[in-house]
Amino acid sequence: MKSLFVPMHKRKKVIRTDDIMMCEADGKYSKIITAGGKEWMISQHLGELESQLSDRLFCRVHRKYLINLNYLTEIETNGGCRITLTNNICIPVSHRRRKKVMDTLNRFFNA
Repeated sequence: MKSLFVPMHKRKKVIRTDDIMMCEADGKYSKIITAGGKEWMISQHLGELESQLSDRLFCRVHRKYLINLNYLTEIETNGGCRITLTNNICIPVSHRRRKKVMDTLNRFFNA
């Protein structure tokens, strides 16, 4: 089981990657949201988190969002493109990333 060792203020926190539902960019910081509903604001850019997390399990769907594919419940492609996670949060998929996201989803669910 892989874990992240992330900086938080004056300490470091160990977070299991399987528990991470999504990450959201917030300026110089990122918010990690777990399946249990816990949220942590960490002092890392979303790009740094993305490079630490598995490409097979996580997908950057927007400049602001990185999701764990295990928590995806629905993707809406009519008009725009949005993803719904198990906690009923709807996340937009950027037009620029749409093809890469769809390719990633096809590989993930057809593997």
